[in-house]
Amino acid sequence: RDGVVDGEMHMEMLNAMETIGFDDNTIHSILRLITAILHCGNITFSSTHQTTHNSFADSCTIHKTHSSLTAARLLGVKYDDFVQALTYRDILAGSNEVIRSPLGKGASEKGCEALMKAVYGGVFDFIVERVNESMSKRNNLLDVGRGVVVGGSASIG
Repeated sequence: RDGVVDGEMHMEMLNAMETIGFDDNTIHSILRLITAILHCGNITFSSTHQTTHNSFADSCTIHKTHSSLTAARLLGVKYDDFVQALTYRDILAGSNEVIRSPLGKGASEKGCEALMKAVYGGVFDFIVERVNESMSKRNNLLDVGRGVVVGGSASIG
């Protein structure tokens, strides 16, 4: 293949995460979310038609597969709620009336892609923030080790 040993790369990644200061729960959560994104990429939709208020509307269903079930579980939501979120749109009409309308296959696929991008973006931002915090702490420790008090009015040495 490409000469990369996946198991070794995975261990290097886990070691780097621990070095940065991620605890086991944080690492588990990050991996859970990334795995959910991968499973979302395998979700398949089928077009259907639905009769609502004497009219026909394009709608769709999600195939109940290992990937769709696993994605919902890893994201921490009930499967039926996951399906509803990806295949229906809720519109607030007035101050308290919600109108639920079905989404077609294309709109549901785009919604699933948007979910994947949002989760990935959130995980990425979280990791970058933690790496920056770790780098800042290390730089502060180096400055203190040199006798510089960062943010203070005194300097030692």
